[in-house]
Amino acid sequence: MRVTNSMIYGNSLNNIWRNVKHINGLAQQIETTKRIQRPSDDPILAARAMRYRTILSETEQFLSNANSGMAWMDASEAAFMNLLNENDAALQEINRRLVAASSGTHELADRLAMVKEMREFFDQISLEMNQTYMGRFVFSGFYTNQPPILNTDMTDRSFVITQQIGRNQIQQVRSFQNMPPDGRLPEVYTFNVINLPYRGVDSDALEIPGFTVIRRSIHDEDAYTPTATDESTGLPVIHFIPETGELIMHADTAEGFPRSLDIQYRVDNPKKGEPNPIVYFHTREVGWNNTHDNGDGTFGAWLPLEPVSTHTYNTDGHQIRIEMAPSNHITINSLAKEIFTPAMYADLLALFEFVENLPVSDPRAVEAYFKDLGYVGQNLTDEVNKFMSDEAARVQDVLHTRFYHMLGVFSRHKDIVQREHTSLGSRMNRIEMISVRLEEEEINYTALLSANEDTQLQEAIMRLNAGEAAFNAALRANAMIVQLSLVNFLR
Repeated sequence: MRVTNSMIYGNSLNNIWRNVKHINGLAQQIETTKRIQRPSDDPILAARAMRYRTILSETEQFLSNANSGMAWMDASEAAFMNLLNENDAALQEINRRLVAASSGTHELADRLAMVKEMREFFDQISLEMNQTYMGRFVFSGFYTNQPPILNTDMTDRSFVITQQIGRNQIQQVRSFQNMPPDGRLPEVYTFNVINLPYRGVDSDALEIPGFTVIRRSIHDEDAYTPTATDESTGLPVIHFIPETGELIMHADTAEGFPRSLDIQYRVDNPKKGEPNPIVYFHTREVGWNNTHDNGDGTFGAWLPLEPVSTHTYNTDGHQIRIEMAPSNHITINSLAKEIFTPAMYADLLALFEFVENLPVSDPRAVEAYFKDLGYVGQNLTDEVNKFMSDEAARVQDVLHTRFYHMLGVFSRHKDIVQREHTSLGSRMNRIEMISVRLEEEEINYTALLSANEDTQLQEAIMRLNAGEAAFNAALRANAMIVQLSLVNFLR
């Protein structure tokens, strides 16, 4: 085949261009430390690198989720520690004082002092339930802008609350009433009760399916002795005392009480320190009907069954879950209603109010009572002293049994908190283990990505040097060919 000068020149330039392209590619690998600059350089390596980068991105996001979730849980853990595990933890301190107060050796003044101390720790429990992280309440479920325990009054707001009660909440306790006429020894009662967390609930708005609700005052003589059945309806009877939030029932009613029952009542203007209805219960906010004529010259009435305007708050399924792996979620929050339960709040509050409002007789009123009966002189003094001594003995007996009973009830409440703390701890351990695995995966995939696309500098520099030598040799060879071609042309 005849080789022309143009063929020589074309082949020489193509070879030189390939050398230049090869050298440029090696130079770019060294400059960028990457083996490929575009997918077309090596489609297989590019596809593998994209997959590694996707996995690394997912791993980094899961690690970020784990860190955020752990920070949230650390805030919850701090609250649990202040409730349970520190030397001066609130629940431990309340338990110690219940043990001391259940002793029969303490006077009323001693127990009042203990109740005052327990109230301080009771308030500390409320404070711990309002624990925040990044300005959000950690125990409020999805309503992270709402404190579980109200830190201000909810003025001019009313809620229709649905609360679940059951047979396991019924307590059989002892109490007594000091009713007129003054000078009569208090009546001691053993009764069955469920405590509600709110005071002043309108009895007309209280609905307990399957029961007849009768409003009573603590000053009614039959308040703590309900009948078993309402003769007019045939339904079992529950006495409701709004001042104390007590549901009082006959022993037969307590025995046949359902395992679980939803009751409904309305709370007007919830007060500071009370459970937030939005966080604790399935509730709806109700408004006024200003067009309704009350018949007494005023307008407006509460319509709990058909409210004018409503907003429903549902606390079911309020677990905040983070994704730690594809389709693998972990709950990071605990709920106030499952820690500082409505039952614990109501039972402790009922005990405090019972002791603080104990209706002890006034000695002057007792003396006046016996004077009216004709007692004078030493006989009067003896009768008054005997009466006050008998009353003090009854008070001591009732208080002893009341605190002793509460000690057992509180132990069960504390077990619930302990169980929630254990659940939180197990989830924290799980996140820690997953975090360690994710960190190892991040290291492994980073190494694989580096091995897949990073330039081996020593090898690249050697190849660049070889490419430069080949390029220089090609230039010299072509220079000689061009010289010979020029001589032949001159000939």
